[in-house]
Amino acid sequence: MRDIIVTEYGIADIKGKPDKEVIAAMINIADSRFQQKLLKQAKKAGKLPESYQIPEEYRNNYPEKIIEFVSGYQSQGIFQFFPFGTDLTPQEFDLGASLKMLKVLKETKPLKATGKVLAELIKPLPEKAIPYLKRMELDKTAGIGEKILQKTVVVALKHGKRV
Repeated sequence: MRDIIVTEYGIADIKGKPDKEVIAAMINIADSRFQQKLLKQAKKAGKLPESYQIPEEYRNNYPEKIIEFVSGYQSQGIFQFFPFGTDLTPQEFDLGASLKMLKVLKETKPLKATGKVLAELIKPLPEKAIPYLKRMELDKTAGIGEKILQKTVVVALKHGKRV
């Protein structure tokens, strides 16, 4: 049974609709980074006609648009990440967000992520990274393994624009 699908990009009312309309509605509210691949698969499977195009108003479903929209309200105290509070310090929150972003980079562009860590091995530690590294007990390293971990955290912080 399916009635309504909700994503961060919209809502699709699909109750009682044929497969063609359901699939089109789902693609319309999908992340635009994946829409063309989904559209191609649907057309290949004969679920959508070759002439179907994603309507213009659904072609900008990107995380950056959500962040841009929400950030204006967050400055007013609305749409907080933890609306009921948290025990995380701002530093821990920054570390978590940066490491998640690095994980995505590693999964989507593994060579680029590895290259950034290797390049960071010959650079000095950025001053702004030291409090984060102290929090993770990586400000002083013992051995190459810890050094690589340290530099990985630095890359994550840089990628997350924290340092």
